[in-house]
Amino acid sequence: MNMKRQALFLILTLSLFAGKVAGQCVVINTPAAVCSPATVDLTAPAVTAGSLATAFTYWTNAGATTPLASPNAVAISGTYYIKGTGIDLSCPDILPVTVTINPLLPVSVSIGASANPICAGTPVTFTATPVNGAQHQRISGITELHL
Repeated sequence: MNMKRQALFLILTLSLFAGKVAGQCVVINTPAAVCSPATVDLTAPAVTAGSLATAFTYWTNAGATTPLASPNAVAISGTYYIKGTGIDLSCPDILPVTVTINPLLPVSVSIGASANPICAGTPVTFTATPVNGAQHQRISGITELHL
């Protein structure tokens, strides 16, 4: 290779690696929470979109010594780790990713009356209270209930 080509190759090589800054090799986009029994796919391209890394491995610990058995179907909430590497095995960032699997909750309310028993024609107010700690929204609109 002549000197001009060597110099050009060196400049191009330096330009390609000059943009590599620690922390940019792997970019984590937290996956959306899902409800059980659904799972989260950490191998989905959206999770690492924007990363400079070209290959990813998935781990249960920050030291990347215990592989994640099924990164394409994570079923337990927690923090997992994604390690990215480049074509030349550079760019070895390991970053955490949080997976949230929400449990299914039964819908349940307790209905209470402002008076019980009542005489026919007496107004009564019913109150619905969530039993499982869920949030509720007040709904109005029933103006009469005839017994």
